[in-house]
Amino acid sequence: MKNKEQLLYFFLGGKISLSQYDYKFMANLQTMIQNNARVTSNQATLFDKLISKYSKQLIKNGFVKEDLKLLPWKTMVVESTPEYTGAVVRLVSNEITIRVPFNKSFINQFRQVENNNYVWDGIEKLYRTEFNTLSFKIAHSILPKHFQYVKYCDTLRNILDQLYEYKNLVWNPTVVKYNGKLLLAACNEVLGSLITNDDLEITPSNLFKLKRMGITISDDIYNNNEKLKFSSTDIYETDIEDIETTISWMRNLNCENVILGRGMRSASWKEELTNLIEKYGMKVHGPMGYGQIPLSGTTMLIQHFSTNDKHMLNPISKTIVIKDSRPIEVL
Repeated sequence: MKNKEQLLYFFLGGKISLSQYDYKFMANLQTMIQNNARVTSNQATLFDKLISKYSKQLIKNGFVKEDLKLLPWKTMVVESTPEYTGAVVRLVSNEITIRVPFNKSFINQFRQVENNNYVWDGIEKLYRTEFNTLSFKIAHSILPKHFQYVKYCDTLRNILDQLYEYKNLVWNPTVVKYNGKLLLAACNEVLGSLITNDDLEITPSNLFKLKRMGITISDDIYNNNEKLKFSSTDIYETDIEDIETTISWMRNLNCENVILGRGMRSASWKEELTNLIEKYGMKVHGPMGYGQIPLSGTTMLIQHFSTNDKHMLNPISKTIVIKDSRPIEVL
């Protein structure tokens, strides 16, 4: 074997059992060599690591990894500058394409994007789909999370330059702080008719009401004030040591029903928690299924496990996640 290109061809020949991602990397590398006659320094380094990774299989085929690593590249090796390690997005004939170097984390996340119509073109080694605002938004949103350098063609760059003029504008109804009071930005006619001047005073009950109306609460309104933060968020995390304070805040927001959710059935402090809730004049329900949620009065959910759910069932006005940081006593 005289060079790394021959070794790459051998890897892809089927005699070495490669993982799916390693095979895809090598196939992309081979395409880059054929189309662009270059290999980046990062790709060369990764290829050497794969030689070590598959050294046992290589030995069975009569090769020594140390000798293989010393093989030269016949193709030009270029420094891994942003130009070669970033993403390239182009618009051609109403079709948007994304060309990226191999990146496992990008592939995993890209597959999980909702309403993602991009398809992988195995011949051209790029993603492509019909150009529309959604496909452009997906590309512009996800690529910077995985690549330091994202290059857009001139047409797309001109579109972005025009959009950046509106970057700092507020498009969704959002409560912001102004001169010590609340100001509702991007307010529509329906919301305006439901909100009075009294609702714009900075109080826990007002923030809770506005949040329940689907209005975003700007973080700077509550800053380090935990009581205001509790009122302003759909999901609030607290510790068991602070639970009585949190329960009092729940009652201050006129909570009437408290559902004990996930993890509460086995919690050692379930009885303690139940007694506290009843002490503040609220009814305890559960642990139970969502189908049994009481529909009358303000209802909040307490559970033991973190959640990423942002869309809560309508009767539930707030979810409180309890953490237990108390040390475990070993007898």
